[in-house]
Amino acid sequence: MPKCFGDVTLPVTVTVQPEVKARFEIDKTSGCAPMKIIIKNTTTGVSLGNCKFLWFFENDSSVIQTTSLASFSHEYTNKSDSSVTYHPKLVVRPLAGCGSTMQSSVVVNPEINAQFTKTKTEGCNPLSVQFTNETKGYGNGYKWEFNNAATDTSKNPQYIFTNPTIRDSVFNVKLIATSKYACKDTAIYPVKVFSNISAGFAVNKRSGFSPLDIIFTNTSKGATKQTWFFGDGETSDVQNPTHTFLNATDSSRKFSIVLTSINNYNCSDTSKLLIRVDPKCTASFISSTSIGLSPLLINFTNTSTNINSQIWNFGESSTSIEINSIHTFINNRSTPIKFSVKLKVNNQYGSSDSITKDISVLPNCKSIAQFEVNTDIGHSPLNINFTNKSDNAESYKWLCGDSTLSTSVNLTKTFTNNGTTNLIYTIKLVASHTYCKSDTFTHNITLLPKCAYSGNKRTVIPGIGGQ
Repeated sequence: MPKCFGDVTLPVTVTVQPEVKARFEIDKTSGCAPMKIIIKNTTTGVSLGNCKFLWFFENDSSVIQTTSLASFSHEYTNKSDSSVTYHPKLVVRPLAGCGSTMQSSVVVNPEINAQFTKTKTEGCNPLSVQFTNETKGYGNGYKWEFNNAATDTSKNPQYIFTNPTIRDSVFNVKLIATSKYACKDTAIYPVKVFSNISAGFAVNKRSGFSPLDIIFTNTSKGATKQTWFFGDGETSDVQNPTHTFLNATDSSRKFSIVLTSINNYNCSDTSKLLIRVDPKCTASFISSTSIGLSPLLINFTNTSTNINSQIWNFGESSTSIEINSIHTFINNRSTPIKFSVKLKVNNQYGSSDSITKDISVLPNCKSIAQFEVNTDIGHSPLNINFTNKSDNAESYKWLCGDSTLSTSVNLTKTFTNNGTTNLIYTIKLVASHTYCKSDTFTHNITLLPKCAYSGNKRTVIPGIGGQ
């Protein structure tokens, strides 16, 4: 074997690699799921391209491998009901040299997911909506915002949306849910409230006597059609109707007027008003007769309706306030008198009415037949003048006893006797008046036979005598 002589020095080359220190920074170490973190690789002692970066995030089985120091993000989730701590880890593996590892921790609070349902998504004003909170993730605080400065902190609120405008309004309802870890989530859903409709109307009068005509003026806003209910079973779809209200009772009656106004969405509003219709009194009466001789006694029967007082005026200054009345009419003239009997009635509601009927009272008179003659005895032919002295008469009838008749006022007649004995004529005058009882006056005329003459001597007809 060879021998060694002295010390021998041999050169050795040793390469010392830079110390690798795995380092990284994250923007936050706690938060609410889903939690997104930004990772910044700050590893030192490496030459890019000569090492590998292996990332382990613990919430999944995958490994992310990079060769760059560029920042990147990762998202953690937590579907449990409590906080979870994750440990993100970086393993640096250089191609040569020693590797390095760094691990950190991140606290991820449970996820909260704000959700809700509603009973209505749109409707007529005012719109009442019930909200049901269906938030996931153990929320313990809620704030509702109704897009009009109104808020509510109850879990399942009910809210009434109003829209006073003539246009549709959309309210974006917001639910902000908060967990016990102060995690928050927001859900927003719209609610549409249709344009406002406001029913209203005016009337020319609110009360009066039956039959009462009312003119209705529709003052509704936002309506396209309407229905009127007049409270008496009658309806109308006319925009501005006129209606007649009747009250056949003896007391006031109220009618409830309802206007239902409707728009294009079939939304409706109503307006109401009471109309008072008072009973109207009606004057009426019957009389036992309407014409007769004076003194004329007449019974008047009051057949008026809806009255509480009355006054009779009999047309000759006398009156009566009795319900039914008896009155005697006098006519001292020779012509009929017409009395206008008036009945005026009233009721407690201020209604009044009157009716007038005429009563004809005939004069209770008698014609007085009378006449004078210039002679009532003489020889045939005997000419007699009859002078009419009748009173209270306007027509005459002369009956001369020989079948002749005359209607003249005065009469002149020649009577003849061709016999030998005296004749007696009974002259009758009947005096009449349209409204008076007729009367008859008689007077006898003695007509002697004719006288016979011989020369200057007169021959007396036997039985007459002569000289």
